[in-house]
Amino acid sequence: MATTYSSAQVATTYPTKLVQSGVARYYGTFTWANAFVIDDIVKLIQLPPIPAGLLRVVGYYFETTRIDSNGAPALTVDIGYGGAAASTTNNLLLSANATIGRAAGLTQLNNLFNTGGYGMLVPAAGTTIDVHILAAPATGVTSGTMKIGVDVAFDII
Repeated sequence: MATTYSSAQVATTYPTKLVQSGVARYYGTFTWANAFVIDDIVKLIQLPPIPAGLLRVVGYYFETTRIDSNGAPALTVDIGYGGAAASTTNNLLLSANATIGRAAGLTQLNNLFNTGGYGMLVPAAGTTIDVHILAAPATGVTSGTMKIGVDVAFDII
């Protein structure tokens, strides 16, 4: 049965580092103690309560320890806004169908968005950035840690 997990950072909305003028980096870390199953969701961070259209994701990094230890891993994940689930609009996803978490050790994804030079709009105030387990691990690892850092630009004039 699918479960929704939350990192400690979901309860707060604070930048932990100013990247450059007008851009803040939000961090989230989650340590799991059970193997993931299909449709599990991990809420990693909650973005600030700024109205839709005034906040843009301009880059991110995601790293995780191994999630699927099978020799023929099946795991795929979506990383995106508010559950990252079944969205028909790909711009709501930071990464779709990612195979991260299949290799031993620490694996990473990162991207710098340059959609017309402005990044991706955040759809609503207080949106969470989540990992959605699309395809369950063939052999789930029962403990590990995932982290995300999201760079957000404020379009407040």
